[in-house]
Amino acid sequence: SSDLKARTRKALREKMRKEQNVGWFEAWAAAKEHVNSIPKDQRRRIASAVMNAAEASKSSQDAGWQARYAERASADAQNRVEILGQELGQTRVDLENTRRQAGEIADMEANLVTVKENVAKLREKAESLSDDNANKFAAMNELIKAEKQQAEMEQTIANHRQRLHELWERQGQLAQELSQAKVNAENAAQALKDKTQQEAAAKKKAETAQQARDRSVENTFV
Repeated sequence: SSDLKARTRKALREKMRKEQNVGWFEAWAAAKEHVNSIPKDQRRRIASAVMNAAEASKSSQDAGWQARYAERASADAQNRVEILGQELGQTRVDLENTRRQAGEIADMEANLVTVKENVAKLREKAESLSDDNANKFAAMNELIKAEKQQAEMEQTIANHRQRLHELWERQGQLAQELSQAKVNAENAAQALKDKTQQEAAAKKKAETAQQARDRSVENTFV
């Protein structure tokens, strides 16, 4: 059929242009003439070999793209493991440093009891003085300073507890994420290994199909 002839002519043209360094038109004319002299069943074999080579070449290209994609995915997965590992390490250091402040915070909590008692006494004293008393302003000033000290201490204690809680939660979350990231990286590495093997097999298959195609064309000149 004309389709078989067309495929055979194309294979012949490529061979002539590659091996005999002839121009496109010369190759086209020679291929056309040569094809007409080839028996139909042989033309069918050539056309089949040409198709097989084209399909194998496309499969090889696809396998190559998949292997490159798997390479990137594996590198990204490994990178994620490293980033999470660093984050977890830093969080553990921060948590340890925050825990070391526990002694200071315990002392502050103990002192806070005395500070609160002092504030209560100063408030009582300031309220007991009439507005026209010469000591009223000084008493109110002392009370404001003591209240400010109490508020700052309470805030410091609350901040410490909050920080401790947040770091503890973060450590647990990062440990989970790192564990999952390691599994993902292992899977990605295995996928890369598989895709690399598939690429090599597809490449070999394409080379074999190409050789079979070339042989089928060469056989027409024997």
